[in-house]
Amino acid sequence: MYKTLRYAGLFLLLALATAAEPVRVHHPQGELHAFLLVHDDTGKLLGTADEVNVGVGRVWRSRLTIRFLDGSVDDETATYTQAPTLRLLTDRHVQRGPYFPNPNDVSLDIASGTVIYRDLSHGTPDVSTEHMDLPADLGNGIMPMVLQNLPRGADELKVHYLVNAPKPRLVAIAIQPDGAADYHVGGTARQAAQLRLHVDIGGVEGMLAPLVGKQPPDMTAWLSAGDAPTLLRLRIFLYLGGPLLRMELASPQW
Repeated sequence: MYKTLRYAGLFLLLALATAAEPVRVHHPQGELHAFLLVHDDTGKLLGTADEVNVGVGRVWRSRLTIRFLDGSVDDETATYTQAPTLRLLTDRHVQRGPYFPNPNDVSLDIASGTVIYRDLSHGTPDVSTEHMDLPADLGNGIMPMVLQNLPRGADELKVHYLVNAPKPRLVAIAIQPDGAADYHVGGTARQAAQLRLHVDIGGVEGMLAPLVGKQPPDMTAWLSAGDAPTLLRLRIFLYLGGPLLRMELASPQW
């Protein structure tokens, strides 16, 4: 019985991957260099981050580098296209240092379906390679662009994401409008659109996760309202089972 349920969950994941549609671009991302602050959920400063997005012809490169005060680093670089839909081409995500219980280095090549996982827990990396059917809506490394392109008036947008748990596995992320929130710029009140991000583990494990306390908490994103939505703030975790962090735009101080 258990084996039957396990295979049923596997077939469900494969069906989701096959049916996935890439996210249509309504707000193309231009070149940028954004500065961010990273806090824990109590407001304690944990580190800083840089988000850099540049284009060369039709291909764009996005890099988010988080530098923690304890020396840990979360560094992710993705290449993608964005006309007329968001299409991830490659992604490399490195997590190392004491903040991460399972330091690793994961590379994805979407066209070939190649996933290279390097376990950095020991002195010499333990490297494994596998081939996966990676869906067309994979959001690794390009989630800010995915969030900025939630269709106006949509109740939900679902994309897939390859997480390290500690080995790579495919999950779905449901993005839903969740009201609005006030913020201020120079004492002037503004309003941000608030989005809820729910992780669907899928299969039998996903059905059991809430019962055994392994369902990841919902994440939240805040975007400026209007014709040019800009990601202002995130409340996310960096690995399954990890604590929620707050990342928000920052301005240089003089």
